[in-house]
Amino acid sequence: MVEVSLETIKKWLVEGTDEPETFVDLRWTILEERRENGELKYFIASHPRIPVRLLVMSLNTLKSVPVARLVIETGIPTVDLQAEDKLILYRWLLDANKLPMAKYYIYGEDHNIGVAVDLDLRSISREEFNDSLMTLFVAYISLKKASRVLERIASKEELVTLSQLVARYIEKGISKEEVIRYLVSNGLDEEVAREIVDTIYRLASESEEKPNRDDSGMFI
Repeated sequence: MVEVSLETIKKWLVEGTDEPETFVDLRWTILEERRENGELKYFIASHPRIPVRLLVMSLNTLKSVPVARLVIETGIPTVDLQAEDKLILYRWLLDANKLPMAKYYIYGEDHNIGVAVDLDLRSISREEFNDSLMTLFVAYISLKKASRVLERIASKEELVTLSQLVARYIEKGISKEEVIRYLVSNGLDEEVAREIVDTIYRLASESEEKPNRDDSGMFI
């Protein structure tokens, strides 16, 4: 497998397709920062149908191994939480960090929560990069639904894009249980994954019984 770089990842995100089926298929808007020698230091990727921005950076601390870090800075503050609520949340974060791939961390003066995935650039394909994006986004959604502490600030809007991606898999003939297993393997709680998939199947059944509507422009 050929080693890739931040430039490669940026190229994957910019290219996109007319009918995207995955996160990496979207045409992302890129804001980049380069070093004095012209080397790409990091970039921020955004898309109007994705509720958060994606930060992609190079980790120079591991010079022997080329590593890229994908980051979602959620902006969810914890500094003003009551001690009991904060304890519940931080304990959940610690438990969640025992899982592979995505890791949660605290940043900024407001003790915001971030989530990150590190990629070994020596052995990453476009498909594996897309799986990493899925893992990152699933971790973000799981965070928003983690506990009663977050229910006050969580909304279902963040589930829209993920649900639409799941709908793509279903349209391709992948079974319900296979889709659920895929979501769970990427870190989503099984109950949440089953709820998303069951809802999409129900809506699909209802839409077949109703007249066709105009395309809303949403990513489905």
